[in-house]
Amino acid sequence: MLGRKIAAATVLLAAFSACALAAEEHDAFRQYGVWDLRLGMALAEIDADAFVDLACGTNGGPPSRALPRLEAFRACPPEASGWREVFLRYDDQVEYRARALDRPDAVERFSGTRVLAHPVILSILLDDQSRLAGIRFVSDPRAEDTKRLSAYLLGHQIMARFGPEDWACADTAPADGEQPLGGLFENRRCDKLTPAAALHIETRFFHRPGQTLLDPHTREPRGGQFESWARVEIIWAPAAGR
Repeated sequence: MLGRKIAAATVLLAAFSACALAAEEHDAFRQYGVWDLRLGMALAEIDADAFVDLACGTNGGPPSRALPRLEAFRACPPEASGWREVFLRYDDQVEYRARALDRPDAVERFSGTRVLAHPVILSILLDDQSRLAGIRFVSDPRAEDTKRLSAYLLGHQIMARFGPEDWACADTAPADGEQPLGGLFENRRCDKLTPAAALHIETRFFHRPGQTLLDPHTREPRGGQFESWARVEIIWAPAAGR
């Protein structure tokens, strides 16, 4: 009887230790990111310490004028909407922690600024009342080819995340010289209105004129010879005029 009690206690202790270790690991790899941002939230509610390299945005492009802190966003020029775009990059602490713990899976997951595992250029839109009017992210063109090939799928994943129904989509036919990539051509714009947000998604997947995966003369692979891209905007419904 005593032996069975000791065995049961050992099992319980092991289970408790495993749960504690899992909780500790979860905390170690917890990264404040885009899904922690709430449309309409006040600037003061955003965990600015989770982001680095703050700068004025360029409509989803690379950063421009550096900002000393998020509160300095009014130094950025307003867009046509009147909102100001601020470029953000995730802090590297979680990635460094994963490297220190020799966790290559976590290193891959948390390296760089990502949304649903895709490297992106991330920015937020702030209105004149210092509220979060929108979130914008665009596939990072600097990503390696293996990741960039799937970049257009980010748009599909966002559509699935917000529900596959009620999207209004329009496809653009190939322009002169544009060719399917791997048998697929996609140049699409999709919009959806929800009670909370107005969503806009653009996706592209094709060869531009003159682009081929193989050199036509040597038949050797050529890097970067394709367009695979997604652009996502999630706009707060009141700011979108709803």
